[in-house]
Amino acid sequence: MEVWHCRKYKYYGLLGFLLSTTVNAQTTPDFVTWSDFNYNHTLKTNWSIGADAGVRGLISDPDWTSIYLRPILIYGINDQLNVGFSVAAFNNFNKVMPDVFEFRPAQEVNLVWPHTKRWNLKSRVRLEERYFQREIRHGFHVAHPQWEFRGRYELRFNTEHFDFGFMKDMYILASGEYFFSLSTEAEQIFANQSRLLIGYGQGTGERWPHELHFFWLRIRNTFEESLQTDQYVLRLRVFLRN
Repeated sequence: MEVWHCRKYKYYGLLGFLLSTTVNAQTTPDFVTWSDFNYNHTLKTNWSIGADAGVRGLISDPDWTSIYLRPILIYGINDQLNVGFSVAAFNNFNKVMPDVFEFRPAQEVNLVWPHTKRWNLKSRVRLEERYFQREIRHGFHVAHPQWEFRGRYELRFNTEHFDFGFMKDMYILASGEYFFSLSTEAEQIFANQSRLLIGYGQGTGERWPHELHFFWLRIRNTFEESLQTDQYVLRLRVFLRN
């Protein structure tokens, strides 16, 4: 019972931290909070199924919010290599600009190598076919539905699990990711270019493990003559595995 109470307060503390950061960030432009829920179920064969869903909001400007859902099917070739196939739906709500719906099929390859007793590296290559449909709103020029093909490469570093004081079964992670267009780019309010991330995870042996990320995101605003700007993101990820 004492262990359950400790875990309960730990999750309340994480939620409170995220909410307090949201409130304090109202006067900080270019600060974003993301939160998402991730599910994974391993089948009897080499296949597994899963999904992730979440909410993203530009806290410094409450005129923009994004929600998404992304089911995924994964085939494990071996312990180090797998391929994945996903279909995502994003809905971006904007008070100033027209709302944008995005449909995003994707294919990815994940390789964990090298894998030592203390740390491992994970490489991910993802190809995305992005379909955009903009809301018709009076006073705005609305483009026809558009397709964009985009590639992404991420290199991620993970430590093995360790205990740190009262924090048990935790690990440290860091990653860099680069986004590159494979076609004429569709008109977007925000277009990702690169990302640097640092964070920690905890409780992978439990039913509800979680990760907390802080990352720098270089974005381009295509409605402002390709203006480049920086954003800082705090993301809470919660996992369910069975």
